[in-house]
Order: sequence, then structure tokens, then C-alpha cells
Amino acid sequence: MSEKIISTKYSDQTLGTYVDFLNAGTDSISQIQAITGLKRDDIRKIDMATVEKIVASYSNGLRQDEKVFKQFIDIDGVKFGFHPNLKSMTFGEWLDLSEFSKNFPNQLPELMCILYRPVTAEINLQYKIEEYDSDVHLKYVPQMRKLNLANVNAALLFFFDTQKRFSEQYTRIFREGAGDAEEGDNSVSRRGETLASVYQWWHVIEEMAERDVTKFDAITNQRATTIFTHLTYAMDYANSMQQKLT
Repeated sequence: MSEKIISTKYSDQTLGTYVDFLNAGTDSISQIQAITGLKRDDIRKIDMATVEKIVASYSNGLRQDEKVFKQFIDIDGVKFGFHPNLKSMTFGEWLDLSEFSKNFPNQLPELMCILYRPVTAEINLQYKIEEYDSDVHLKYVPQMRKLNLANVNAALLFFFDTQKRFSEQYTRIFREGAGDAEEGDNSVSRRGETLASVYQWWHVIEEMAERDVTKFDAITNQRATTIFTHLTYAMDYANSMQQKLT
């Protein structure tokens, strides 16, 4: 087996290595394979003391939790740009980002495929990235696995901050226990709980598209804030109508 230089410095770690390492659990062979990329047969030739030292060094390095934001990143000849305006993300982008964030860390590369997309134009300090298409951009997972972990951490800060702002601005939709909101607001107040925990927003798309599947893309391409505002209005309107009846 040829010698292999191994760096356990946080600044040298990639997202792919990080995901594979966490998924390895306590299996030392899988942990070393994630860190080094060596074949399992080659790893078995390494004495256990060295294996434990490498794993401990890598684990300790992860505690540094560095964050380095990069607006542009070049990988495999493609220039990726960070989402220029997360507050104006589409409903489709938000849906996929939210879903991928639930499956930590396995789908972090998929999440980064949405946050970083190929640059299509640059003028002075302004730039554009490709419009989101899951069929196209999720194919960049291999490239996103090569992202520096410190860059990923910084990007996630922006995303989670945006999620927090949405939840604070549209509390009627995102708060826990929406199903127990106001007495008498049965069909609408339960919507948040039902969709978030069971249907995962599918009913929102179907209802707004008037159950016409050909209109689904038109809904997911709307700004997320437009959808949230509409849902908030619908909930308040239904509640006011219910109160008039009582």
C-alpha cells in the first residue's frame, strides 16, 4: 500500500467526507475509509492504534466548526454562485430545501445543490444563477460533495436565518400545534399541522392549482413569501367567517 497524506484540519475537509464519516457510525473501518478514501482491505492492514489516532484527530478537528463564506466556487470547471436572494426564493426551492434539511446529514449535498447553482451572467457586482430545476441541479451532488466544509457551514447560516425569518413572519403557518390554534377554526387552523406532519405541503399545491396537475409548476415557481401570505390570508379569512357564524 502506497503512503497517503492525510489532513484532519477542518479547513481541508469536504462535505462528502463529513457525511460519509457521520454515516459510518462507530465502525472504525468505515470511518477510516471516509477520511482517507482507502479500500477496506488496505485499511485492515493498518494497526488499530493508528486507526484510533486518525479517527480521534478527525473528530477533534470537526469541533472547530469553521465558517468561511464564498459567493462563488469553481468545481470541475463549473462556476457555482450562492443564491443571490434567499428571501425571494421560490416555493419549490423552499419545499426542497426544507425537506433536505430534515435528513441531516445525508442530504446536505442535495441542499447545497439549491444554494449553489451554475452562474449564468455577471455584470459588475451583480450575477445570476440558473433557475432551479430539481431534475437538473440535483445532478450536481458529486460536485457539492467536494465543497469545503467551512464554506458549507457559512452557507447554511444564511439558509437557516432565512427559515427563521419566515417562521417569525408567518407564525400562523409555521408554529407548532397549529391544529389547536383557535377553537372553532377546525378545517383551516389544522392545515399547518396536517400538511407539515402528514402531507408535507402537497395539499397546498393541489388546492392552489385547483387540483389541476398541469398548474403545479406555476405554484412552485411562485415566490415562497407569496404562497405564505396567501395561506395566512386564507386562514384569517376562514376564521373570521367562522366567528360570524357563531
